[in-house]
Amino acid sequence: MTKGYPSVPDDRDLIKERLRLPRSGRSEPSKNVSFRVTSWLHRIGNSRSPDRSETVLSLYGKKVDEDPHAYLIFHATDSDAVPPPDYDGPNKRLFIHYTDQQLGSVYRILDMMDRVAIVIVYREYKTGHRWAELQHSPNS
Repeated sequence: MTKGYPSVPDDRDLIKERLRLPRSGRSEPSKNVSFRVTSWLHRIGNSRSPDRSETVLSLYGKKVDEDPHAYLIFHATDSDAVPPPDYDGPNKRLFIHYTDQQLGSVYRILDMMDRVAIVIVYREYKTGHRWAELQHSPNS
């Protein structure tokens, strides 16, 4: 995790175990983006096509114009149809996709912002595997 931000204990080993990655140096991420969330905005989109109606949460760091920011996009679908996360490097934008069923859990985490540090983590591996998560840990 980036210097200065809280870290979940043993998160690298947990990630390797969950993704079934080898524990050698070959599994180190080729791209690693993380930032502490300081504010967020809830947006609801709608269109004529029911499969394009989506809820989006925008998460920002301290300096909205300079720090990376994330878009959490919630889809009314099952988990097999949700696209993997994606990072737009030039614009410092991270897109993380979830199912609508996960919206309540994300709200519970964001509601703790005054008591815990909330961090977005994105990792991309040379194998093409992309992974992102919303983490929280006690403020220090």
